[in-house]
Amino acid sequence: MIFILIFFATLAIVKPDLFVWFRGPWITYSLSLVMLAMGISTSAKDYSIVLKSPGLIFLGLLLQFTVMPLLGFGLAKLLGLPTSLAVGLILVASCPGGTASNIVCYLAKAHVPLSVVLTTFSTFLAVFVTPFWTKILSGSWIDLNPWPLVWTTSQIVLLPVALGVFFQSQFPKAVKKLEPVASPFATLLVAMIVASILAENQSGLVNLKLFTAVFLLHSLGFLFGFATRIFFPPKVAVAISIEVGMQNSGLGAVLSKQHFPDPTTALPSALSSITHSALGFLIAWICRWKKIGDGD
Repeated sequence: MIFILIFFATLAIVKPDLFVWFRGPWITYSLSLVMLAMGISTSAKDYSIVLKSPGLIFLGLLLQFTVMPLLGFGLAKLLGLPTSLAVGLILVASCPGGTASNIVCYLAKAHVPLSVVLTTFSTFLAVFVTPFWTKILSGSWIDLNPWPLVWTTSQIVLLPVALGVFFQSQFPKAVKKLEPVASPFATLLVAMIVASILAENQSGLVNLKLFTAVFLLHSLGFLFGFATRIFFPPKVAVAISIEVGMQNSGLGAVLSKQHFPDPTTALPSALSSITHSALGFLIAWICRWKKIGDGD
């Protein structure tokens, strides 16, 4: 995924005109398809872990929706980001787990079922949690009405994921044929969303403070997640680390584009997608090299 993102990001910077057409509804529909792909990749078996370890699920979700939003707020304040970038950083920090996290967990030999459950549950919770965290933490910069965000998030996230899960349960044979292409297709769509935003915000790419904020946001997210190693086996700790550190940047980008007039509000989400993917795949490589996932 990281190579596709880097390729499209580079193309957007060198040839921004190539992505002029990919705006507005195209971005919204693309993310809905990404969410649908996530839904059809989820089976009932993946959720069995909830019955066995509900406390573990609760902890992962708690870290996802406390550590990252508070880090986003703190970094925006500490680095003195302008209003549009501060709100954009808080918004992406308040988003659910990233759709690429399951792939990274697989490559890291971490606890994949746990990753799938956390991604799915955090996505459903995001319908309310993401808008209201954004409202509360952005209060220092703007007066935000969260309900339009709630409505948009439910349309983009809730319906496609629920539809995907329904297809998975009712038409398993047909879905099985689609699964091999679902993940690459979703990756391509996310790369297009990122490229479109980068192409539209060329001037914002040289903002060192923003790069620092996004890098620290995800680095510290991975670190706080892995701190659960104190209580849990390596495979579990790595899965939680990846879930906490990787955000659904595509959702952040779409919400930014639809609800904030300044186009630079979406820039933190675009940079977030590249950053968390690069860090996630680096962590996966380290885990395989150190054989962290070979233990219990």
